[in-house]
Amino acid sequence: MKLFRIFNALYGAVALIWLTVSLFHEGFNPSVKINAGIIGGLFLLLGVDDWMDDRKKYAAYYFFLAVVSMIAVMI
Repeated sequence: MKLFRIFNALYGAVALIWLTVSLFHEGFNPSVKINAGIIGGLFLLLGVDDWMDDRKKYAAYYFFLAVVSMIAVMI
């Protein structure tokens, strides 16, 4: 459980750095699908973490955000 939270924190930090660099650096242009996948993965990990802590309401909200970001990629 503690290792999973450490992984979530590292994934969140890397995702934040990735999205900030892709937003403000002109030479670094990843596709929108990659950015949405990173955000969706972050929401999915947060949902799993809340589900394991028995916070079902917040977990459902994070799962919803993960699904919405993945569907937005497909459209």
